[in-house]
Amino acid sequence: MRQSIILFTGLVFLFSCSPKFLTQDAFLLESSDRIQETQDVEIYSAYVGDAGGYITFQIDVINNSTTEIKVDEHMISMLIPSSQSGRKIVNRPIPKRILIGDLENEAKEINAEKKRSNTNSVILAGLDIASIALGGGNTADIAVYSTGTAIDISDRNSQYGSAERTIEEQLDYVDKFTLEHMFVAPGSEASFDVHFDQLPIDGLGELLVSLEDYHVEFEYEFVIKENR
Repeated sequence: MRQSIILFTGLVFLFSCSPKFLTQDAFLLESSDRIQETQDVEIYSAYVGDAGGYITFQIDVINNSTTEIKVDEHMISMLIPSSQSGRKIVNRPIPKRILIGDLENEAKEINAEKKRSNTNSVILAGLDIASIALGGGNTADIAVYSTGTAIDISDRNSQYGSAERTIEEQLDYVDKFTLEHMFVAPGSEASFDVHFDQLPIDGLGELLVSLEDYHVEFEYEFVIKENR
């Protein structure tokens, strides 16, 4: 089974500043490990993890039949317990286009913030250098301050650059591995990820996969964990 990778952006910094935080975990029950009664199609699933804003499952499909199988994000759903009614509610995957759009918007915000930050730093540095000069500071004082300001801007740019690269990696991951729609040819297999909004779930739930004539239910035990 392919090892899925979930990449983080501001989540790491958020957690590092917080004394504790909650994450969602899930365990596939043994009775659900293997799916199809027939060998025409084999379907497997695994819980990948909690990325802060959403949780991710990996699904593998092996097509042993003689016909092509369509796989679409609308064919996947999750039944989760409702704390109010006791009934299970249907949760649909986050559409791939939404994930990509959110990441692209985040990249734009980071780039805009980097420009604002650098502009403000240059303006403030100019005012401080002027104050040193008017206050009788010598050339060495101004040179040292200017060098320190340049280093500060460089360090800040490095941090923004790291965040931008992380988003680029996330976009690449979502584009390559997140399910939107695809076809699995006879005698071939496919592996993809689906993402659901993070909802605090504590109890049993089912991941449902309905591929044309093949319907599978994976039962998971969901657990909320407190981390420090």
